[in-house]
Amino acid sequence: MSLEYVGSVSLGQCVPTALTAWAQLTAALNLALPQLQAKLAGLLRVQAALSIRIPSLDALIKAVTNVVVQLQALLAAPLPSVGLSLEATAALVAQITVDLGNITAQLGFAAQLALVLGTPGIEAYIFDGTAGEFPAAVTPEFASGLRIGGGPNLPIYAVLLVATDGGAKAAMQKVLIS
Repeated sequence: MSLEYVGSVSLGQCVPTALTAWAQLTAALNLALPQLQAKLAGLLRVQAALSIRIPSLDALIKAVTNVVVQLQALLAAPLPSVGLSLEATAALVAQITVDLGNITAQLGFAAQLALVLGTPGIEAYIFDGTAGEFPAAVTPEFASGLRIGGGPNLPIYAVLLVATDGGAKAAMQKVLIS
């Protein structure tokens, strides 16, 4: 029978898989954010260019109507369309803006999760023995309070996790205390 003091750990150290998931989430979001920002900047430049040209196109069409008629007569097929409109770019800008808002919100969640996972001051113990031996191992450890101080009347919150077979014990050891 043994009760082993592991030390003072953070919540992220207690659940290292959560810490890994947070790191992967943050990395993915930080990778996507600049790409969306670049797309938005490019679309805003296109939108600005289209906005500037629309009034000048009206004036240009009035000035060269005769030339356009002559060019259409020369071409067997109709002139190809540009395929890009101010409305289309506005819709793309709106969608990318929504996507940026979503990523920003997810990054905010990731930041809050990092604070929670970084919460220090969790005293970790591992018990390895029989159920009957548990009280005898725990009583001397906590009778005078915790190792960090505070005495026997210090209010505490404790979680006891019990594994009964080797596979569950190995899983707990891997997931909870690295």
